[in-house]
Amino acid sequence: MNVLHLNSGLIFGGGLERVIVDLMQHNKECNNFLCIVNDQWSKEHTENLDKNRVLLCNRKVGSKNILMNLKCFLKIYKFIKEKNIHIIHCHNTFSLKLAYFFKKILKLKVVFTVHDTNVYNENLNRYSIDKYIAISKSVYNTICVHVPKEKVKLIYNGVDLDKFIHSKDVNKNRNHLTLTCVARLMPEKKGQDILINALNLLKNEYNFSNFKCYFAGAIENQNSFLKLKHLVEKYKLNENVDFLGNVVDIGGIYKQTDIFILPSRYEGFGLVIVEALAAGCNVIVSKLDGPLEIVKENEEFGLFFEKENYEELAKKIFLLMNNDNYKNKYSDYKKINNYLEKEYSLKRMIKEYNKIYSA
Repeated sequence: MNVLHLNSGLIFGGGLERVIVDLMQHNKECNNFLCIVNDQWSKEHTENLDKNRVLLCNRKVGSKNILMNLKCFLKIYKFIKEKNIHIIHCHNTFSLKLAYFFKKILKLKVVFTVHDTNVYNENLNRYSIDKYIAISKSVYNTICVHVPKEKVKLIYNGVDLDKFIHSKDVNKNRNHLTLTCVARLMPEKKGQDILINALNLLKNEYNFSNFKCYFAGAIENQNSFLKLKHLVEKYKLNENVDFLGNVVDIGGIYKQTDIFILPSRYEGFGLVIVEALAAGCNVIVSKLDGPLEIVKENEEFGLFFEKENYEELAKKIFLLMNNDNYKNKYSDYKKINNYLEKEYSLKRMIKEYNKIYSA
């Protein structure tokens, strides 16, 4: 069967985008094609894909130019016909609305993956499609408020675990603690400011300054980035904090990481948590439904702190540094890898999607 993945953009560094690229590259049971509607895409992704299977429409974001939008629509229509597409798999609300019209015109099957808890609402019910995919139980519950349960399927985002398992550098020769946050620099969602506030306590109240904290991720908003830098300067953390921007070799970052932290204000799942666990990192996350599904409410696979509570976050970092019970608890890599393979592997995700496609 021929599947067209449809999305408004394909920016490097996002979990949603990585899922699309992984489905394109690793799902060998389908002929996968990709259409990116807007002019927001990254060469890091597109250069690794077969150009004959990719359509870049380069529509300007937010364009209300009728002629431009019509040309874009006709481009996609032609691509669908040429490639004999059977199924459109859309990944955000913009592509859902577009796919709905192609469903009506061409009688195609449409699947929509909902990648976060704040995505689906009652207004989207007018674009009724064949199947809705939730990436976590929390996302599943938000969709089922508006959509009949029989039309919703839970499929966890999967990770190519082989890229990360055994990447941990257990013989690293350094005498400082390394903390890492991998997420777009979007503090209103990802909460990087919460982590910086916790680092201030770690240094000035816990009297521990022998650490480096790396923030890896694209700058979503320049003003937000400047506010984060100002916060670092305010707390005199310049020697402790580095902003790395987009990192291509993210496995190399995890390899040098002692504690991975995702201090989000809201989060539908958290693909980077799975990656960090696979790479052998200790993990601390905000107490949100999506991340808790991964680390578990009994903290079996990682610690959590109350959302926004940077004081508790600082305490959890200090515990992982100094408490042998915690260190031993999270050093059973075989147990962790078996758990990830069962629940969050790329193979499992692809298998579940293919069931949906062929149903």
